[in-house]
Amino acid sequence: MPTPAPTLFAPGVISTGDIEFAPAFEPDGKTVYFCKGSPGMKRVMWILVSRLRDGAWTKPEIVPFSGRYSDIDPTLSPDGKQLFFASTRPTEGTEPRKDFDLWVVERRGTGWGEPRNLGAPVNSSGSESTTSVTADGTLYFASAGRDGGRAGRRLFRSRRVDGRYQAPEPLPPPIDAGEEESNQYLPPDASYMIFLSKRPGAKEAALFLSRPKDGGWTEPVNLGEQWNAEYGPYTPLLSPDGKTFYFTSQKGVFDRMPAAPMTYDNFLDAIRKPGNGLGDIYSMPVEALAVPLRAAP
Repeated sequence: MPTPAPTLFAPGVISTGDIEFAPAFEPDGKTVYFCKGSPGMKRVMWILVSRLRDGAWTKPEIVPFSGRYSDIDPTLSPDGKQLFFASTRPTEGTEPRKDFDLWVVERRGTGWGEPRNLGAPVNSSGSESTTSVTADGTLYFASAGRDGGRAGRRLFRSRRVDGRYQAPEPLPPPIDAGEEESNQYLPPDASYMIFLSKRPGAKEAALFLSRPKDGGWTEPVNLGEQWNAEYGPYTPLLSPDGKTFYFTSQKGVFDRMPAAPMTYDNFLDAIRKPGNGLGDIYSMPVEALAVPLRAAP
């Protein structure tokens, strides 16, 4: 039986001809947050929300706490009471930061409160992004240029003890390959981690899976070499019910030259709809992954 191919998530509503990436679902799976960016070098990125009503996703809206500074990588805590994100919003004055800090908003009734900067020791003089939160409150995130460290992003873990985040621990080898690691996803029980990594000698980054073992991590396994190479996936996410795998891809119709000349109308159609290569959100059944997410008992 052929492996199901990834499909665009809510084409024309969430995945459009614009730049979309980084989905995050509320625990019931009926509300999704994601990022939308402006094209070009002066990119602005905001967090949007859409709700599933009568079997269809609603027209997205910018969330109340976004829409001015660049906000990316929304992540919900497993209980849905906190939403973490990275932002260039200032901690002082009105000028945006040149790098990203991590922020959190708390659930307030049916909405959200005011964003709060996580501060030290989580944030640093470097740039922090791509969060993942487990059921015990442990925060995983990526950081670049931290404390004068390497320019490429590296993964860190900060445990929450008595309501306070502890000094972040860098994830050691074999997770850390010395070049670039980010875009991590962990389920609430932290039984595995999917992350984006550029391994030594590799031409491109790919998604890998590793599991905790004896205080460390197992050797990362490629989630599917052909699929990784074709889609260049990032921002991995598992649906709340554990049945669907989501990711972002810049796979586009012009990754290869067309087999025959195109008309002007066909060209406009191709560059203005999902799949034009700017960035779209895709989904596929978890069974389509080359590696089982849950370890055999």
